[in-house]
Amino acid sequence: MKKIVTFVLVFFMLFVTSCGVEAADSEKPSEYQNGQNSQSETEAAMKISITINGKDKLSATLSDNSSAAAFYELLSKGDVTVNMHDYGNFEKVGNLPHSLPRNDTQITTRPGDIILYQGDQITIYYDVNSWNFTLLGRVDGKTQQELKTILGEGDVTAVFAVAVAEKTMKLPTVKLNSGYEMPVLGLGTWALSGKTAEDAVYTALKAGYRLIDTAKYYGNEAEVGKALGRAVKDGICKREEVFVTTKLVPWSDNPDADIDDSLKKLGVSYIDLVLLHQHGSNDDTVYKAMVKAVKNGKIRSVGISNFYKEESVSRFINDFEIPPAVVQNENHLFYQNNTLRDRVKKQKIYVESWYPFGGRSHAKEHLKNPAVLKIAESHKKTAAQIIVRWHIQAGYIVIPGSGDAAHIKENYDILDFELTESEMKELKLLNTGKRYENW
Repeated sequence: MKKIVTFVLVFFMLFVTSCGVEAADSEKPSEYQNGQNSQSETEAAMKISITINGKDKLSATLSDNSSAAAFYELLSKGDVTVNMHDYGNFEKVGNLPHSLPRNDTQITTRPGDIILYQGDQITIYYDVNSWNFTLLGRVDGKTQQELKTILGEGDVTAVFAVAVAEKTMKLPTVKLNSGYEMPVLGLGTWALSGKTAEDAVYTALKAGYRLIDTAKYYGNEAEVGKALGRAVKDGICKREEVFVTTKLVPWSDNPDADIDDSLKKLGVSYIDLVLLHQHGSNDDTVYKAMVKAVKNGKIRSVGISNFYKEESVSRFINDFEIPPAVVQNENHLFYQNNTLRDRVKKQKIYVESWYPFGGRSHAKEHLKNPAVLKIAESHKKTAAQIIVRWHIQAGYIVIPGSGDAAHIKENYDILDFELTESEMKELKLLNTGKRYENW
């Protein structure tokens, strides 16, 4: 009888203790409460990327412990490639090149957890398991099924890397001499018309573009305006978030009326940038009308297009009340015109590149260039993305044109990587100093 009483008392104490622990645990913050990490999603959070088999890229946030800090420091010295195999039907595991300090605790994992095991093995969980582990971090925003699909069956190669800083993940802008910010990447609409033009602009705005380039000569200002109106109505963007550029022909005999007509067709109360499209018989009159429209609030910034020599650009800087903010020219890997870019930048004037791929007749020369393809392979990007990235890092504003939705999105997907200094030097060597066009 005494043994029975003792057994009941022990059982009762264990039951109370376990209930107390469970209650206490439910009251204190847990890394697993409500399916969220306790680590604050601040700028101080350590962000990494994980590329699986060279194609699927995961983002992850590291934990706030010495193990995660050591792992981040390791990645800061260079990417770490880990060959991972499946274990237990709940994780992928592989060996790290160096041991990390351990902060083991009893953990029941969740899909997406990144775990340090025995100091020198790293695992990505796609199911649950309980053991003494160190929590290195967690994959961001993936469901269990998505993780299983990405990680797949059998062995995988995972490349762990420090994520590109958040500030570079946002599309950069430049501050023009007019005081306004201009995105460095936009959509060009030359040769687009009708519904194709409208849909291309709408697709671009939906993909994240905030710079749209058109011209009176293109005959598609109305379609650009319709697309912008649709995007604003659908909540994709606000008018003030989109930088709209158009151009006036230099032979216009009534540029004031042309400006008003562009405003009407674009469906806007102001135009962010108006360019003098090229040399012509009435350059001065048209440019003066653009300056007057700035004063009247119809235009915010003015510029010129297809002016390649410093002396011709200098005339607009010196002889008019408002200097150009942008010089839009043919510019690509084979014609870089670095001298003009560097000279005008001193006046906060930026060179904007049309024909960034060399135009339809020469695109193959650029997109199939061996140096471009080699760099594209190293970054797991397309040749077009390497070229767009080169324009931005070289200090240009770039407006690749396309009516194809996939290409429009492809050209914008350049914010998650950077070209190295040596890659930029290699691409600089492609410059021949020769243009394709003569206007």
